[in-house]
Amino acid sequence: MLPPAVDLDEEQSWPSAIIAEVTPLLPSILSERQVTTAFELSGDRWHNPAPPTLSTKAAYGIINHQMADRRIKIFHATRLLDFDTVRHEGLRPLDLNHQINTMRAALLAAAQFASVSDIDALIATVNTNDEFFRGREGQVWATPLRRLLHDGGCDVFFDHWGGEAIQRLAAMASRQLVIGIQSL
Repeated sequence: MLPPAVDLDEEQSWPSAIIAEVTPLLPSILSERQVTTAFELSGDRWHNPAPPTLSTKAAYGIINHQMADRRIKIFHATRLLDFDTVRHEGLRPLDLNHQINTMRAALLAAAQFASVSDIDALIATVNTNDEFFRGREGQVWATPLRRLLHDGGCDVFFDHWGGEAIQRLAAMASRQLVIGIQSL
């Protein structure tokens, strides 16, 4: 049986050795961070190697070793249409055509559009080969920290079905529709 997943927001779920072994390194890590930041802001970064970060590297080694056989709890920002699929299969990498077809079926079932051709006409106003869409194809976004779900940038994904790609597709289509109406 696997140990419970580590929740980075809940320290009691962390392997105890991480805290015990990394805590003594924290003052050195802070000092290394300050030195590194000053170096990166200086002109020296163009001519000299970065300062050593031995304590930081040691902490990474400890964390990597302690977490090697552990799972980590992650969070995904989206408003789902089908919870059961995620429960049974996990999150799937983005397949834009699949997402569009799923949303098309949901919109028709909810009687939001009269026909598939109405939806397709709206989608046709957007270049789905744009790098925004294709650059996200095959990817899944997740974070191990809850606060990043509510940082002011992800809230929009809880307000729209289908995630970022569908939200962007809808926004671009709406913008094209408004431009078309304004030009009449």
